[in-house]
Amino acid sequence: MSDAPAGFAEAEPRFESCLHRIASRSLPEARSAALCLMEVAADTCAGGDDPWCIDALLRSATDVIPRAREQFAAKLEPGPPPLATYRSLDQLRRDIHAEFRSRTVFQDAMQRMEIEFGDLTGLDLQAQRAPLTVGNVLQLLRDSDSGSGRGERVGASSMERFDWAARATGLQLGDLLESIGREVINARPEHYRESLGEELSQWVQRNFASDAAEPITAHQRRHLVGLMLEGINARIAAGTTGDLDTAG
Repeated sequence: MSDAPAGFAEAEPRFESCLHRIASRSLPEARSAALCLMEVAADTCAGGDDPWCIDALLRSATDVIPRAREQFAAKLEPGPPPLATYRSLDQLRRDIHAEFRSRTVFQDAMQRMEIEFGDLTGLDLQAQRAPLTVGNVLQLLRDSDSGSGRGERVGASSMERFDWAARATGLQLGDLLESIGREVINARPEHYRESLGEELSQWVQRNFASDAAEPITAHQRRHLVGLMLEGINARIAAGTTGDLDTAG
């Protein structure tokens, strides 16, 4: 279509990509389509050069969405509306954990953490057959500086160097987890209170680095190590030591 508006050609692949990304959430088909159409519309505005596009989209939404609610309500049988059954923050975290771990960003970050840990301690994770604990990992990092491990200290301690990697990883993964969580909260109003987004944000700040200029806390370090060990120990339990599976 030679006279199609700018951004039209990119809309369909963006829509399909969005549907693929949220497929694991098992949303009703109409809801998935509507959410992805809205995302594509916002992305089209963001990628264009019209400074009023987003404002126009917001204004239209405040008119179109209430009208759609009225049209839908008119189709419903008489009786009480469906009731929401709200889930807790812990349940939300469990609900999004598999999607979080399946993202390429997460997989790549864990691969870098494993490489950094192996370089610092001299431990060959490919040959590891016994499951590791958080305590094991932290002790191996301490031992590599005391001379009882295979690593060598040059400049900063192994724990400090590991923390640098963990801080960068935490900044990245905290943003990813919160983004997924907020999308799911918005997409599942029947299960999650809108205010749960703020609770999630506070939890992310406690468990992941949130400031590139601040050192990570001991709790954040243990949390990142725990995430790393989920993948390592799963491969050990499965009898494999290959690379992490990568999902889109």
